[in-house]
Amino acid sequence: WYLASLLLFLLALLGKLSVAAFPAVLLGLDLFIEKRPLSRSIADKIPFVLLAALAAVAVQHAQPGTGARPDISMRATSFVQGMWLLTGLGNYVLYRVPPANGTVLAQLAGAIFLLALFMFPLLLRKRYPLATVLIYWILFTYLPTQVLPFSYPVTDRYFFLPSVGAVILIAWLVFKATDHLPKWNIVAATALVAAISFVWLRKTVDYMSEWQDPRSVWYAATRKTNDVHVYYEGIPRQIGKDGNKDEESSTSRRTSRTARFARLER
Repeated sequence: WYLASLLLFLLALLGKLSVAAFPAVLLGLDLFIEKRPLSRSIADKIPFVLLAALAAVAVQHAQPGTGARPDISMRATSFVQGMWLLTGLGNYVLYRVPPANGTVLAQLAGAIFLLALFMFPLLLRKRYPLATVLIYWILFTYLPTQVLPFSYPVTDRYFFLPSVGAVILIAWLVFKATDHLPKWNIVAATALVAAISFVWLRKTVDYMSEWQDPRSVWYAATRKTNDVHVYYEGIPRQIGKDGNKDEESSTSRRTSRTARFARLER
């Protein structure tokens, strides 16, 4: 089973680097829930860490440079926005405006905030070990997306794995809350859960409708053809429909040159 877990972890790494820090979640499971010795738990995770390090190095070399420098205040801001999205009450959008780099004071405040964020779950480890592991699940599965120097690391695909931990944590909170309610209040709790579920449904439908946004790369991907010229020309034509004629003309010239180069390479 251990070898099988290593193989599956490697396949997950090849699919998405977001799982690179998941061994830290397994370490939390060993320490806080299963109460395993620290030395043995760390020894078990060494092969996972080596695989994650190899995948991270490969991705880092393949990742084109963005020219962006790590900004702690930006990371803190994006984390707050990301956690709000994980509640299911935020608005998922395809495009986000990056904030400006923070001042020295903002950098210091962001560093203190992120450090406190990782220290806080330790206060819950004795009374609520499962909640502690789930909070670290969210933190450590969100961490890899914050390390790479993206211009603004907030987008929906980064939250898939953290959202699994978030959903389990929300379910745990609901069950814990109902344990302290009288029987007659179960109806009120059920109504509250139904209302939240309805809000989640509306948010999900709104999010899926954004995939129809003509500016989205996914929208363009649905219009792919084997003809390079038609594919590249489809984007400026769609922009033209939106009324941006100047951008259409400029984009048409650029995409026409790209299409000609693609045909020459063939």
